[in-house]
Amino acid sequence: MPRGVHATRVLPRLKSRAAKPQINKFRKQEGAVALYNAKRRILTSKPVWDKAVLARLRENPFDETWRQHVSQDVTQFVDDMEAQGTKLLPEEKLALVANPAQYFSRPHNVPVNLRQQVYFPRFTVVMQRNPYLGPYYAQFNVPMNMSKLDMKSYLKELYNVDVVHIRSFIRSGSITRKRASSPYTRGPVVRTPSSKRITVQLVEPFNWPVKPNDVDKSL
Repeated sequence: MPRGVHATRVLPRLKSRAAKPQINKFRKQEGAVALYNAKRRILTSKPVWDKAVLARLRENPFDETWRQHVSQDVTQFVDDMEAQGTKLLPEEKLALVANPAQYFSRPHNVPVNLRQQVYFPRFTVVMQRNPYLGPYYAQFNVPMNMSKLDMKSYLKELYNVDVVHIRSFIRSGSITRKRASSPYTRGPVVRTPSSKRITVQLVEPFNWPVKPNDVDKSL
């Protein structure tokens, strides 16, 4: 069994960046430190498309008709700000309802206690179907910098899957010419990127589902 497989790995934490202070253009004050992923839900935020509603809000900051045209996360943000004693300025509210995605993308506009901290890994783990492996083994294509301890922690923390044994294999890239099709100049010798594959032995068996046979390829 490889050495150190049963050791646990500390999951990555959010880092803060205090080198550049974030300044709120509405209040002209320095805000809190900006986290790398200190953004709210951007893709689900719905702005006010009706220009008449924006014109009424610009004339009367106390007009609440904009709540019927935005998504729930925008109204919830305004209510949370008022609950903690911070009332949005008319310029801030107008910028929020007109373009919530742009407003939430600036960390200094959102307080630290109202941010949704989510860690998105920058790698991909693909489980491969291998007919030569039994139900107690699983094979994955992983990035080159992923170790056995990372794989063990990945399966345990995300899927609650325990492993007994881990093996890794690096397949070197093939050597070829940069311009292999040219009969006169072959070009310099290059090597394709290498790939890494990890095979784990599971505590509980896993059987792949049966492949469907009635797949309509014309769609």
